[in-house]
Amino acid sequence: MFRHIWEARRTQAKEPLHTSKRKLATIDKLLDLIMGSNNTTVIRKYEEKIEQHEHDKARLTEKTSNQTEPKGSFEEKLELHK
Repeated sequence: MFRHIWEARRTQAKEPLHTSKRKLATIDKLLDLIMGSNNTTVIRKYEEKIEQHEHDKARLTEKTSNQTEPKGSFEEKLELHK
């Protein structure tokens, strides 16, 4: 049971980093679309999406800085408390 909780925590700690990387990839794609567009309405919509993704990225960065992955293995920590 404790091992399951330990592994779940490790996975949970890594998720914001993966989400942030996906957001950065999305922002890059949107920037490429803006550069290839001549339509001001389309550009405005892409810019709005980028702004939202930037906001999400900032929130995820803050969340990631407050969240750390457990140090050491489950076995090491279990031995320390015997």
